[in-house]
Parts: sequence; C-alpha cells; structure tokens
Amino acid sequence: MPNHIINVVKIESDDNSKQARIMLWLLNYQGVFDFNRIIPMPKIVRNTRTPNNNNAEQCIKLTGCSDWYSWSNTYWGTKWNAYDQDVYHNEVIFKPWHLSCKPKNVLSGAVLRGYVKRINKKYFKAQVKSMGVPECIQFSTAWSMPEPIYKAISIRFPDVVFHIQYADEDRGSNCGEIRLRNGIVIKSNIAPWNTHLTEEYKQWEHFANQVWEGESNE
Repeated sequence: MPNHIINVVKIESDDNSKQARIMLWLLNYQGVFDFNRIIPMPKIVRNTRTPNNNNAEQCIKLTGCSDWYSWSNTYWGTKWNAYDQDVYHNEVIFKPWHLSCKPKNVLSGAVLRGYVKRINKKYFKAQVKSMGVPECIQFSTAWSMPEPIYKAISIRFPDVVFHIQYADEDRGSNCGEIRLRNGIVIKSNIAPWNTHLTEEYKQWEHFANQVWEGESNE
C-alpha cells in the first residue's frame, strides 16, 4: 500500500463567478476531480500490466512509457488518479455525487451520461447560489502530489492563482504548499527531507496535522 497524500486545491480570485466556473470545470459530470480530463491517459497504456509483456515497445513508441504505471508517474506525477474526494462549501463537506447517478444501462450510457452531466451542473450551480463558491476540493493521491496536473489547470486558467496544500500521512515529511499562476510556481514552501527530530520538523508536523484534520480549509 502507498503512503496517502492529502491534497487541498483552492482558487484565489476576487471574482466569485469566475471561481465558480473553474470549480465547475474541475469536477466532471460525476462530481469528481478526474486527472483524465486534464491530462488524458492514452488508451494504449490504460489497461496494460506492470511490467508490460504484451505491447511495451509500441507503448514506448507512441507515449514514451511502457505501461500505465510509468506513464502516470511521468505525466501525472503520482501513481493513481485522485481518490477519497470531498468538496467544501462554507465548512460543509459535499461528497462526490457519482454513486447515485451512474448509468446502469450500458446501451444508452452516452445519453444518460449527457443527461446526468446537465443535471449535475444545475445541482452544482444551485449549491453555489445557496451556499457560496466552494472553498476547495480535497482528495488523496499515492506517494506524491500531482504537480503536472496543477500546472496544467493553472495554464488553462492563467488569470487566477491556484493555492495547493499537501501532506503525507507520514506527518512532517513530504508536505508543503505552492501557489501557481499560468503554469508557473510563484511561491512555494516545501518541507525538507532531512528535518526529523528537529524544531523545523515539529513545525512541519503541525502543518501536516492541520491539512489532514481539515483546519487549513477554515
């Protein structure tokens, strides 16, 4: 099992309508923050095994990577897609709504998906109207935070600052915060790797505890 990294994504903007539009874009029709919408994993590597004894050479030729594992670490910066997701509206946590709206009829799945997407956009907009723009999206990743994903969404929305906080379950190491504008890290504060049993480590341990306990969302 990997170490789980908690990620908190915030948008810094004075324009609430723009912030809401970005939040709506970040969440797919199931209410989930999906890396594949931002940097899609090529189909040829999506269902491969590690190691890939089937079509590794073809995968390398087309994508530069032999299998899904090497591709995701290269292009997402982490092993898996986002998981354990929450969206925060004014201190209220909204779980992703995909569990209640997955199309069950595979033959009409595309039609149902389009319908569900429209319904959930209305749902999201209604929540924003009644409760305000979500403060953040929170999710977990495996072993590391997905910096390439953050840079990609920052490039897509260059006029706002994305504030990212992350913390390893090994509290006090592999944690920190960055701010990005137009794909560039404009400010960062990252925990060093060799601070165990020092005063600085205690400070980072406190920071990680705040991220994991949700205090950084307040």
